[in-house]
Amino acid sequence: MKKFLKNLLKLNNGFQKKNLKKIGNEKFEKNDYKGAIEEYSKAIKLDYQFKEAYRNRGMAKHELQDYQGAIEDFSKVIALDPHNEDALLQRSFAYKQLSNLDLNKIKE
Repeated sequence: MKKFLKNLLKLNNGFQKKNLKKIGNEKFEKNDYKGAIEEYSKAIKLDYQFKEAYRNRGMAKHELQDYQGAIEDFSKVIALDPHNEDALLQRSFAYKQLSNLDLNKIKE
């Protein structure tokens, strides 16, 4: 019975995390990046290895110019999947934006 309940909980968590990601994607499409981040974060709480949620949350953070936060999320994806080319590329974009901000501070 315990094994059955454990499997049932896994199935429910799997459904919930995918639904939360879907809601996050819908908010992202509507440019509600803060709302999207909240949904992706809820999904991550259900599965700390949910690469797609980290990637999407990183994209939302990037849109809000939270480049350091985006780098952290893309780095998590890379830690889980070292050959994830999209995460590597997106992280490099975030690093570039972060370095541009630092250069602008120096110029001021």
